[in-house]
Amino acid sequence: MKINAKEYPTNDIFKFLREALNLTQKELASASGISISSIEKYETNRQNYTYATLLKIIKIFNLKINMKININNFKCNELIRYLRKDLNLTQEQFSKKLNISLSSLEKYESARQDYPFIILVKIAKTFNYDLIIQDK
Repeated sequence: MKINAKEYPTNDIFKFLREALNLTQKELASASGISISSIEKYETNRQNYTYATLLKIIKIFNLKINMKININNFKCNELIRYLRKDLNLTQEQFSKKLNISLSSLEKYESARQDYPFIILVKIAKTFNYDLIIQDK
């Protein structure tokens, strides 16, 4: 299995990943501890899932996610900060390029708020990175 996340609408990624693992919503809920209700909302785009939620699934099913580097081992807040610094951008420059508020970016980088996975998709699209989810 290999999914380039920037090629799909965000909610499709979650569903495509679940289906690639050959799991029903109920089976994924049981294995991950994520409620069926949340899974349904993620897959119908009624609720954004966070990178932390996706990372939980990736770890449970021994997958890896790459975005210029293997990002499995980064804590959520460390990843955003790493990518921004690697691009040599200030928080203000980074937030403007991604069209997110500076206060949101500050919360993401300080781990005061989990960020939706769509932020990583925006980074991939904006800076032309692949965002690949695949088997190890």
